[in-house]
Amino acid sequence: MRRRASTRRTRLATVNAAVLLVGLSGILSHAAGNTGPGPAYGNTQGVEYGDAVYRYLNKWGYNYNHTGLFCGIDSGGNLRVLESTGENGDSTKENSLYSSFLNQSGAEYYGAYTLDTYTTTAPFSDRKTVVDWGKRLMDAYIYYPSGAADAIEWKGSSFDGTVEDIYAIRCDGLVEYAYEKAGKRVWGNCVDGRWNIVTEVDYTGGHNSMPDNTRDPDTELSPWAQRGAPPATGPYVILFGEYSGPPWPDTRMVRPSVITYPVLLSAALVNAATPQRALRVKASDESGIWRIEWLDPGSATWESAPNPDRYPTTDYLYADIPVHSS
Repeated sequence: MRRRASTRRTRLATVNAAVLLVGLSGILSHAAGNTGPGPAYGNTQGVEYGDAVYRYLNKWGYNYNHTGLFCGIDSGGNLRVLESTGENGDSTKENSLYSSFLNQSGAEYYGAYTLDTYTTTAPFSDRKTVVDWGKRLMDAYIYYPSGAADAIEWKGSSFDGTVEDIYAIRCDGLVEYAYEKAGKRVWGNCVDGRWNIVTEVDYTGGHNSMPDNTRDPDTELSPWAQRGAPPATGPYVILFGEYSGPPWPDTRMVRPSVITYPVLLSAALVNAATPQRALRVKASDESGIWRIEWLDPGSATWESAPNPDRYPTTDYLYADIPVHSS
């Protein structure tokens, strides 16, 4: 299946030029609270900036899943993800979404998820804040927890909530921290209502409990519990059978990613009396705009104005399209 960046073509009659708006979403071809399991799969065909992505991961004989944060497109057009890899040494990395999640041999891709607290889709400001915190985790030198015992291990006698105080972090801890540091609730402990990993990580019976063969998604954090999925795409074990619930995990990360396309906001002629006259277009997308492309009449080559920021700072982008005299 071919995978590409999401696009939308708009024809501008003003200059008779085809315009291609390329957003930072990626086209790859529920139950709230603890009332039941969420969907077995998220959006397996698309992903937006800041969405959490999940795949199969067999750990200790149990498929508790692996997760990361989609963080846009690089200059070569490659979809990228922030994740805690489990490697020795610095474990928080930015990697290829394709190699880390979509093309892992024997590791089924479960798709992209967003929070069910959004009535439609997350605004750019929220997405940017989540990815910014994920990027700060990537930029820091952070280990993977020994034995994956805790979602987060800190350096001092207690956790002060800062990136600088994190000694080690699991993949689900990275997603949870980035969202909840941004003030967006993801997974919570059904027993006592504690949910913010930034402030509750010291409570080892809550966010920092390691999942095991008892499979308690209501009290033990894992990528599987984080997305609230049923056991069909989680830790099915022959000896113990499926986890049949209840209780179910109390998590908001149960909505398959909602894909929206870039829109053309405005077009105005600039420098009209000079040889540099151009049509200045402005495009917007909830994930930011990666680039704007255009095709002049009679030309077979698309020209483009890329976003100069690898991590977008706004949800819009301007481009000046030359207007040639006929």
